[in-house]
Amino acid sequence: MSYDKKDLLRMYKKMWEIRECDDRLASLKLKDLVMNGFHPYRGEEAVSAGSCDALIEGDYLVSTHRPQGHAIAKGTSMKKVFCELLGRMGGMSNGLGGPMQWVEAEKNFFCG
Repeated sequence: MSYDKKDLLRMYKKMWEIRECDDRLASLKLKDLVMNGFHPYRGEEAVSAGSCDALIEGDYLVSTHRPQGHAIAKGTSMKKVFCELLGRMGGMSNGLGGPMQWVEAEKNFFCG
């Protein structure tokens, strides 16, 4: 697979988005607002940005540990990630799944 400057910039922006989300979640975890089981994704952004960029429509992704980076790279909104990890309605599993147990079937994303 060959990448041009536009592709690389798109993946860089996705990596930046994942880092921003994770940094905010980590600060909320220090305030004990994020549910138990949260593990920061910092430093692993390229893994999810690169691997999810290679997926085609209809591909499934099953994540285990630290799913927030994979979810954002697959197209989940940061709002949904925040809602889920804070235990609020509006998350992928309406706040019931927490940091590692959510499902977003419409995006073919599962973790647990």
